[in-house]
Amino acid sequence: MNPVSIRLLNQQLAAPQFHTPTEVVDYMGAMQAQEYRMMRWAVAMRTRRPSH
Repeated sequence: MNPVSIRLLNQQLAAPQFHTPTEVVDYMGAMQAQEYRMMRWAVAMRTRRPSH
């Protein structure tokens, strides 16, 4: 596996495992951003989408 793939998996961007924002922040330890909206976007990108 190449380093880029490993990083995407570790950052929960390639295959998110979490169902709630709380689970994401617990896994990451903390989330940092310049703006509140960007922090929300970062957490949302790492949260699994509900299947319909």
